[in-house]
Amino acid sequence: MVLLLAVLFIQYRANAQYDPLKNLSGKERELAIRKICDSIYYAPDTITAYKIADRFKNYAEKINNDSLALHIALYKVFVFSRRFYKSADKDRVEKTFNTLLETAIKKKFITVELDIRDVIANFYWDRLKNYELALQEYNTLGRLIERVTESSYPDKKKIYFHIGYAFFYFKDYVKAIDMFKKAIATKPWYDFQEYDYRHSLENLGTTYQELNRLDSADHYFQLLQQHVTANNDSVWIGINNGNIGKNEYLRGNYVQALPLLQFCVNRGMKDKDAGVAAGAQMVLADIYFKQNNIPAAIAATLKARELVLASAHYAHFRHLYPLLAKMYGTRGQHTLAANYVDSGFVVVDSINRMYSGILMARALQKDAIGEQKARLVEAENSKKLMNIKMYAALSIALIILCVTVFIYRNKRKQHRQENELKDSAIKKSQTDLEHARVQLADFTRNIAEKNKLIEQMEIQFGNTNKLAELEKSIILTGSDWRRFKELFEQVYPGYLQRLTEKIPGISPAETRLLTLAKLNFSYKEIASALGITPQAIRVSWHRLRKKINIDDETTTMEELANMV
Repeated sequence: MVLLLAVLFIQYRANAQYDPLKNLSGKERELAIRKICDSIYYAPDTITAYKIADRFKNYAEKINNDSLALHIALYKVFVFSRRFYKSADKDRVEKTFNTLLETAIKKKFITVELDIRDVIANFYWDRLKNYELALQEYNTLGRLIERVTESSYPDKKKIYFHIGYAFFYFKDYVKAIDMFKKAIATKPWYDFQEYDYRHSLENLGTTYQELNRLDSADHYFQLLQQHVTANNDSVWIGINNGNIGKNEYLRGNYVQALPLLQFCVNRGMKDKDAGVAAGAQMVLADIYFKQNNIPAAIAATLKARELVLASAHYAHFRHLYPLLAKMYGTRGQHTLAANYVDSGFVVVDSINRMYSGILMARALQKDAIGEQKARLVEAENSKKLMNIKMYAALSIALIILCVTVFIYRNKRKQHRQENELKDSAIKKSQTDLEHARVQLADFTRNIAEKNKLIEQMEIQFGNTNKLAELEKSIILTGSDWRRFKELFEQVYPGYLQRLTEKIPGISPAETRLLTLAKLNFSYKEIASALGITPQAIRVSWHRLRKKINIDDETTTMEELANMV
């Protein structure tokens, strides 16, 4: 590449009219342009990057290649935003991006517009963490990308992958699958598009894994395995062994899962990729807990903690903290276990806020509104032309009458629609509330029935492995608790808010304690649901009484819960 650039500069200086892109085919031309852009991006510093960019921009202007000039200008600000950006540069970078975008739209350079929007979306996502604006750009990209062919736009595969990646993180799995499938179906132009192909295959498998469609996940993981094995890519072989191992873990095939996951851990550590190793190590630890192999589970959990800390991947903590809670629980350190349970909830809540479905909905809504406005403007312009032709001869009185009738009918229609929406909303609210009550009652009855069954089995058979498994099935997982909390809020609206106001400083664990007490759970049922001992419940209740200055020891948890 350096040799190519040196030759290009020498020829450019010797003859300003020489066009090195002139006799190149479409594919060769696109490759040459991307090599120029890469030379800017991978320059060692801003001075070198800007010198290269300015030379090529002058060259593009001399040969009247506005599209190339715009590409060079984009990469000049792109390299700055990716490698040399500081928070104080935000407004200047945004303004430059928007100016370039307006120019591309005005000149109808759709391929350049695609590149600019992709860079802007990446800037919002990675730099500003403004996922709403990033999603709006990805939604627009999703519409624009269908207007170009693979031959006219070589980076089509990359755009599909980027859009799919954004939808995946916001759990819009239907759209994510559609984009990833389009990415793997798009013919690659360059060797470096292997990155988009491999990641699209892996993300397809992971998406189906999230949907618990494990056979479909297997299909794409196996395709990826064939591809990376054929290319002898040991790094990806290790990563994909972890993916396949997790599928076996989710099926309960722990014997098959263990060697695959261990291979992934070993490969990740060899490659110094703590993030990959940590993900597989945590699944290993959970398998050992499920097998009741406590020494191995503890050792694997401690190793997982070490890898997670080394990776600095915040999302890993949502899986690590429950493992630490189990570990300390087996050691009898229930306070530490409870603290890690609480910390796990905090991590999950923060991740949910970061990738909130509300942001996705808002972005889609704003994008739809913008598109609708554009259609309305276009329709309005057509309507004006039609009105000029159709109503030029009509009198002013007739126009006023038509407008009056239109407004009247529109108001009636609007009023009718508003009433229908209100009635529909009321009916839905009533249906949702009744459904929530039934589900909450089923939830409560299920725990009570399992506790009763456990008591009967303890009396009849004593403490058995089957009994231990049954006890585990009662424990509320993170997803169980989130669903329980949603149902509880529907049946007792505002209760949790009032609880926070009445008892300032109440912890998440104490909140769970009182919500279960509100449903008349016994100490033993609460303990079973939270995976701790009845004695731990009594200790928590004692601390809670002291926190809110209740000296009367005859006051029960149920009474306090019902006071709120």
